[in-house]
Amino acid sequence: MSEQALAAAVLHLAVVDACAPWQAPANNHYSRTINRQIEDACAFWAATDGEWAEARAAWCDTAGVDPAGARRHALALIAKERGACILTTHPSGSGTGRIETAPPPKLPLSERQARADRAHRMRLEGKSYADIRAELRMTDREVKSAIEMGRQRAARIKALSA
Repeated sequence: MSEQALAAAVLHLAVVDACAPWQAPANNHYSRTINRQIEDACAFWAATDGEWAEARAAWCDTAGVDPAGARRHALALIAKERGACILTTHPSGSGTGRIETAPPPKLPLSERQARADRAHRMRLEGKSYADIRAELRMTDREVKSAIEMGRQRAARIKALSA
């Protein structure tokens, strides 16, 4: 493998790592290692100066690509994979940054209620939390909250109609 191909592979892996699912629970060494790789890959692409930016420039030069163009392209891919992203700078004010996933926008109450009712009905039909989570694109916490919200609404409707 040539040095240029190796450098291109390193840049590709940095994009893949930065697009990885955000922050696995850090309850064991493996999860902490994965989280660190994700954070390092995000810092590699987000940094505007400092060690990460210098490393990125060196790898891009070796791969024969424009560092600014590679950064712009990588950040666009990361944003597409992760949804809306926020570039933040280090608290010291240096250009070392990280990429954070922006919280999803809050749905209006009527849409949240509709999702909650749907999650509740799906659970009554015997679907698993995993199936509901996948179909409604929700986190475990959102599924449990939605099912409880739907259950409470169903109970209120039943009480009103009695």
